[in-house]
Amino acid sequence: MKLNKYNFFQMFIALCFLSCDSHLVTPLAHFCDGEIVESAHEYKPMEEIHKLILYEKNERSDWNTNLPVECQGKYSNFELVGCIEKTDDVEIEKCNYPNGGTRTRKAQKVTITIFEAKTGKQIDSNNFYGHVDNCPQTIPSITDEVIDGDNVSYDQVKGWVLNLVAPVLGVCDGVIVESAQAYNPEASIHKIILYENNEQSVWNTNLPEECHGTYTDFELVGCIEKTNNVEIEKCDYSNGGTRTRKTQRVTITIFEAKTGQQIASNNFYGHVDNCPQTIPSISDEVINGDNVSYDQIKDWLLGYLLK
Repeated sequence: MKLNKYNFFQMFIALCFLSCDSHLVTPLAHFCDGEIVESAHEYKPMEEIHKLILYEKNERSDWNTNLPVECQGKYSNFELVGCIEKTDDVEIEKCNYPNGGTRTRKAQKVTITIFEAKTGKQIDSNNFYGHVDNCPQTIPSITDEVIDGDNVSYDQVKGWVLNLVAPVLGVCDGVIVESAQAYNPEASIHKIILYENNEQSVWNTNLPEECHGTYTDFELVGCIEKTNNVEIEKCDYSNGGTRTRKTQRVTITIFEAKTGQQIASNNFYGHVDNCPQTIPSISDEVINGDNVSYDQIKDWLLGYLLK
């Protein structure tokens, strides 16, 4: 048979499909329909970090990008699969009024079921509902109306998911880590992990070695929140001009990982120059400050880690 460009292209595509590992592609795409993936990594509940892939309608969910990087599963490296089912216009409550009218509260329902990919065993399942306003106390006329709610956001499911796949990453969202070391305030050294946006902060590398926590050995979690362009002061001048001092604010909150109890919290601000005594013209300008450095928070933080 003489091969033309079209025949060659067809053969190339066919060979690509034959060479694909069916355990990684086809079964995973249909895992939520009951298939298992023997090539998946073994799920070990005692480990602190688990790799997860979220699926919706047999396709990867957009919520995968919201997972902490440490928990984002790949076809070649994952333990758990989360199956997402979304149902719109679910009736939450129907309110009946003396005048004969009604109001029906409806919102989106999202059911997430987490499975162990290698065995198909269900780990946990939960339902989440979009926010919907309450029924009013009274209605002006005899009407039957629907109060529509919102769709479920990732922020609503975030704490529950992190509690299953990486409890330590969820401490900043209220999750406790039962496997963490007990915090003893009288001890001379405490191990901490610093987090920012659910990822380990670069400031962990600045910690003294004896205070540098790991997933298997830590007591405290430090949650770092950075806010840029915070207004510190606005200066008004007699000629009508202004100068506004703005800089970065960093809030650090320390939690006991095992109980979720807050130990301490503090705000730090980047250096910003003072307003000048006078300004030459009527103008409104911003004086921008610096970002907060580790040196600014160091003494405060170590006061809770070393005695």
